[in-house]
Amino acid sequence: QALAEGRLAAAANDFFTILGMDPNHVEAKQLGTEARAKANAAKANEAIEKGVKAALSGHRDAAIESLRAAVEAEPTDPKTLLRASRVAMEALGYEAARQFAEAAIRVAPRSGGAHEALGVALEAEGRKDEARKALERALELDDSLATARERLKKLKGLLGFLR
Repeated sequence: QALAEGRLAAAANDFFTILGMDPNHVEAKQLGTEARAKANAAKANEAIEKGVKAALSGHRDAAIESLRAAVEAEPTDPKTLLRASRVAMEALGYEAARQFAEAAIRVAPRSGGAHEALGVALEAEGRKDEARKALERALELDDSLATARERLKKLKGLLGFLR
């Protein structure tokens, strides 16, 4: 009934209670795992939205706390980590954005988007050469990243000018 009502965390608990009584109940295990994953995703989305609102209201600490809660709910989901990095970049600062991007790379080292996010944060921190390397890696992994390509082009021009 909890699953039908959309109470995913309660549904997951119900399925795992059934598993406690019958460890061989395959359907309960599968449904419990699915319900827990959906509940964690919903919790992460809610925390990201809360973080956005806090950041836009100027409540930096609350925003960071919410973004960290999102990452705790979905620590192995690169999309959650990338969303946290982008929100941090726009509203909280480069260091927080870089940390979330680095976490995304640890979870999904072959994600072009994660390397792009790192490149953006590093560039904002003034670490231009490292940013160039991250953006180059992003394009190696996903050559369709037009914003990474444009950013890299500008960055290479700037680095060439500085040398």
